[in-house]
Amino acid sequence: MNELFANELLWQWVGNLIGVGLAAVAVAFALKYAAKYAKEAAYMIRHYTPQAIEAVDQPSDAVIKFLTGNTPIPSTVWVTVLPAVLKALAEGLEALDTRTEAEKLHNRIKEAAEGTFIPNVEELVGQLHQASIRRAPDSPLEGTK
Repeated sequence: MNELFANELLWQWVGNLIGVGLAAVAVAFALKYAAKYAKEAAYMIRHYTPQAIEAVDQPSDAVIKFLTGNTPIPSTVWVTVLPAVLKALAEGLEALDTRTEAEKLHNRIKEAAEGTFIPNVEELVGQLHQASIRRAPDSPLEGTK
């Protein structure tokens, strides 16, 4: 028994297994949080595109100043490129969203109720009204007088 525990190869394998296990746990946590933050960023870009573009369309904006100070790229380039990139990103994210308009509206109402999204109430009511109008022909009362 002492020979077994005195074997260096055994302890190398045990150390490797422990190291691989800890690395796997660290990667799992990193991916979990990366997915969460990516989902939140995609949500913010989709819902707040006009506000995000307003935040980066002037050379005096804080984001532009930060990028200009930390990169060799001049502010005029950032002001030109960043709004276009944000618009394209928002359009791409919207194209990836395969939910129907009613499902999107349902999620926005749910988010508003949970406090995770502060909607423009008039816009939300208008969308709800439009969704109910589109749904009306499928109602069970269709064809009755």
